[in-house]
Amino acid sequence: MRRLPPFDAQGVAVTASLAAASLLGALLVWGRDDVVTVGLALLCVLCTVTAGVAASASRQQRAQATGMPPAEHHVPGGSAVDADTLEAFDCRDALHAVDVRRRRAGRLSDR
Repeated sequence: MRRLPPFDAQGVAVTASLAAASLLGALLVWGRDDVVTVGLALLCVLCTVTAGVAASASRQQRAQATGMPPAEHHVPGGSAVDADTLEAFDCRDALHAVDVRRRRAGRLSDR
């Protein structure tokens, strides 16, 4: 039984992103409103999703090759209220708690 060559995620990401860009360009230049346009738009979305997944796989493969864990993503400006805390409050109290934390985050603290 033949073995397949290793998966080149970076090449797939580049190819899919180029295909998505060319499809988007064709959609913008063509300018028709019919079923073929909808099909091309769906194909563009499929290529974009494929490029994103392949880029993520490439990052993971690179992290495994270096022996380092994948980087954790931090959302800047996100609130520090977790889901359990929000469930403990009712809606009005939860909104008030989030507002208070946002106001505190914008001020300097003397602590």
